[in-house]
Amino acid sequence: AAVMWRDRHVPVSLPAGAPSAEPERYYTTVLVDKGLRDGVRRVMFGRGLFFWLHKLLFLDAMRYLTLRHRAHPRPHSFGDFGLQRHVTIDIDDVFGAVETQHMHTSDVAALLDLQSNLSKSISNFKFQLGFVAGRYKQGSEDDVDGDGALMAASRHFLWFDHSYQHYESRWFQTDAELEAEMRKSEKFAKDRHLKIVEGYAVSPRHSGVYPVDPRLFRVWRKVWNVSVTTTEEYPHLKPASQRRGFVFQNTRVVPRQTCGLFTTTNYWESFPGGEKRLATFVEGGELFLTILRNPVSFFMTHANNYANDRLAPVVFTRLVKFIETWTNLRLRWDPPSQVAEKYFSLFPEDKRVAWENPCSDERHLATWTRKEAGCLEFPSFLVIGGAGSARPIGALVVMVQFSEAPGVKERPVFLGCPGNRTASAPGFAGLHAPTVGCHRNQWDSTFFSSNVSYGKSIEWYLNRLSRDHGDRLRVSGSLPVIGDASTSYFTSDLAPPRASLLLPDARV
Repeated sequence: AAVMWRDRHVPVSLPAGAPSAEPERYYTTVLVDKGLRDGVRRVMFGRGLFFWLHKLLFLDAMRYLTLRHRAHPRPHSFGDFGLQRHVTIDIDDVFGAVETQHMHTSDVAALLDLQSNLSKSISNFKFQLGFVAGRYKQGSEDDVDGDGALMAASRHFLWFDHSYQHYESRWFQTDAELEAEMRKSEKFAKDRHLKIVEGYAVSPRHSGVYPVDPRLFRVWRKVWNVSVTTTEEYPHLKPASQRRGFVFQNTRVVPRQTCGLFTTTNYWESFPGGEKRLATFVEGGELFLTILRNPVSFFMTHANNYANDRLAPVVFTRLVKFIETWTNLRLRWDPPSQVAEKYFSLFPEDKRVAWENPCSDERHLATWTRKEAGCLEFPSFLVIGGAGSARPIGALVVMVQFSEAPGVKERPVFLGCPGNRTASAPGFAGLHAPTVGCHRNQWDSTFFSSNVSYGKSIEWYLNRLSRDHGDRLRVSGSLPVIGDASTSYFTSDLAPPRASLLLPDARV
């Protein structure tokens, strides 16, 4: 089997009596070796992957070559999704995260036209608008008129809360303060009869979604009954192909995709490479491949991308046209709850979250509730060992030796240790755990070995450590050595990879 490339070259001048054009010539660019001779199947490319069609063929080749290996951890990785693609386009910062991000009256008319045109290619399509209610009609006269025009057309769109003042959850001290902020948005939506996307919200900068702020999820559920949200940050922003979803507190977090348009992308000169670069990005480039490789795509855009030079309408119009011209893909919009259900039915392994250390990613650290101070609260070593009738003794001895080692000025603090028990085994009479810092009524730490404990978040893990020793952890110059002791980690298949992700520099 081979893929042929047609040469359309026609000579400039032809001799007398010659045919009007040379016969079309075909060249093999991709060749399939079925492995009939040596049993090894191969796909050989005669040219590089700079041409977009070869990228498609490469993905198809990967799928073809791995069909016999369905034990692959993500068997759908190479596009085995059929022809249907779910496409959602969110517009964040509606009414403005900053003064320059309002749409004007003419922009609103253009947005309505764009939605009408996209709905011809994307079944059921409607834009989802993330509103910042506290900025409504704040700004210039044109901004105020634009907000009014958008509100007059509100029935044509779907809406979700994007924080009343575009504040992040970590800026609030209590659940009650955060709830009061959300209630303002709720009242704003009710007073204006906005069509709210059921069970969906997006946090500014995705703050509190990953790394998770449990308060955000609790209050979201209480006020908006949020069961679905999105983020571009799990496990990291880049590479985009590695973004995943996860489930936390029964809220499904679906990966969010970027489309080259951000809060600073207002004019052509702000797009690297200008219109020519954008064309290659959309038509067969990264944005097209995002649709191709993902059965579910939640795209992040911003209100300013539909104002100024209106780059977003150009991007999505050209993208949809390219898909219709060159593929048989079927695009459709469905409510986020249904799309999330589809995603996790395809990738059930993604339901279980994997916590990484926020201190190892600058973007994560910037939105983490504990900031840099939290980096000092993680255990720097683990104590593991087999369970047995004398299981407290081994850990207890290690702890006592640690605290009495030369040069150790501060007693170590352990998450999971014998507490105030007295060792009763022969030779250990009178050995008391209070020589080290222990948690009351706590023997084994089970954070890395228990799905229940692990699913409660990093915040829960660190809070258990700081509950008894928070004053010591935060006193400059008096930081104790922090350890996590457990016998359950020794026999757990889950503990090693989890501990390695969260505590990459810890000693065992």
